[in-house]
Amino acid sequence: MMLTERGAYYQYYCSMLLKLPADNILHQTTWHLIYHEYETAFCQNQLSGEAFQVYAFYGDPVCALIGPGKDWGLVGGNVLVWFNLQNKMIQVLDAPAWVFRLRQEDEHTVHVLTDPWGEDPAIWLLKIGSGQEPEPAIRIRAFPDYVGLPFTDEVRW
Repeated sequence: MMLTERGAYYQYYCSMLLKLPADNILHQTTWHLIYHEYETAFCQNQLSGEAFQVYAFYGDPVCALIGPGKDWGLVGGNVLVWFNLQNKMIQVLDAPAWVFRLRQEDEHTVHVLTDPWGEDPAIWLLKIGSGQEPEPAIRIRAFPDYVGLPFTDEVRW
């Protein structure tokens, strides 16, 4: 994800307030900040300062997303975790695993890219209703485009 100069400055500013490296911020909106300290992801309300632990991953989480209604969030790493921002309910989803990127397609649809260099990279479809638990993820297609290539943060999918 490319940041604008202003976005990069804001991310740096937020990281200084939390005393975190800027790379630890996974996603932010005006109201919420999803960040990680080592292998544990947290979601913080930026207005009240209240934070809660989302999940302790195996390895660092690598991506996150807050839904457009600001009522749910996702954090990806070795597993994909959905959480409700109102009641703080957390659910580890059955699939996919080894999430690399998340992309909001519309108000209720998220595309999930699994590790592009892994054994079985794929793009998955996840449907999430407003504040509701997501439906089981559906594998859309394989994504072998980066298998065998060197690592890069810029993956076109």
